Amino acid sequence: KMSDLTPYQKLVLDRYLARKNTETEEPEVKADLKPKRTRKPKSSVTTSQGFNLSDYLILDGRTHGTYSYPDLLVARELSKKGNNWTDTQTELHNEGSYMLPIRQFADFLIMLQSGKVYDGTGSQLRSQEVTKLLNNIIEVRDPWRSEWLDAKFSKQNDQFRITYHKIKQDGTLEKVTESLEDCLITDKQPGIDLSSWLSTATSQGLPKKSTSDGSTWYWSPRDGAVARFDAITYWAGLGCSGGPNGTGASLGVRIVRKKS
Repeated sequence: KMSDLTPYQKLVLDRYLARKNTETEEPEVKADLKPKRTRKPKSSVTTSQGFNLSDYLILDGRTHGTYSYPDLLVARELSKKGNNWTDTQTELHNEGSYMLPIRQFADFLIMLQSGKVYDGTGSQLRSQEVTKLLNNIIEVRDPWRSEWLDAKFSKQNDQFRITYHKIKQDGTLEKVTESLEDCLITDKQPGIDLSSWLSTATSQGLPKKSTSDGSTWYWSPRDGAVARFDAITYWAGLGCSGGPNGTGASLGVRIVRKKS
C-alpha cells in the first residue's frame, strides 16, 4: 500500500511511474515543411516507325547562308558500329534516316555546349547528362570513340568538291555535290580551337582558314576521303582524309531523322 511506503520509497515510485508514462506517450508528429523532391518519371514514346523519342535529341532547324535544314531528331548514342561508311549510308537510307553532315554535326556540338538540350519527347535534359553526352564525343580519354559524318571529298582540276545529303522540309533527301567553300586545307595536329571552329564554320561545316589555333586535331580534305570525328587517349579531332572502307568496333554513326 502507498500508505505503508516510506517517503523515499514514494519518491522512487513516483519517478518510475512518470518515466513509464513518458515512454508510452505517442511521439509528436512534426510536419515536414520542406516538400520532398520527386524525380519526374522519364517519358518515352515509341513512334509508328518503331523508334523511341527519348533516345533522340531535338536539333532545331538552322540556316547558314544558302543552306538550311528543318528540325531534326539526332540519336543520343552511336549505333551500327563495325560498318564502313558506304554500307552505313545504304543501311540508313533504307531505314529512312541518314547521318549528320559536318555542318549539322557542328551545330549539334554547339547545342550540347549551350547546355539547353531537349529529348524527342520535349523533356529538358539535366546539365550533368548534357555534359556527359558532350564529353563522350570530344573528351581526350579512353576508350576510342568515333563517328561517321556525311561528307565525301573529290578533286578535279585542283578544285575540291564535297558530296553530302540535304534533307528537305518534307523529309526526303537530296544528294548534292558542291565546290568546297574557302576553308582550311592544311592539316593541323594540333590543332584548331574547337569553339573558334564551331562559331565560324563554313556553311558546309568545315573550319575556315582564320580559325584560331587550339588542341582539336584537324585533317584536311583528301581526294576520295570521307569525314568522321574521333576522340582517344591523346587527341580528339575532325578527320577529312580517311577512306570510306575503314571499320572498327568503336566506329559508328549517330542516326538522324526529320522531326515530325
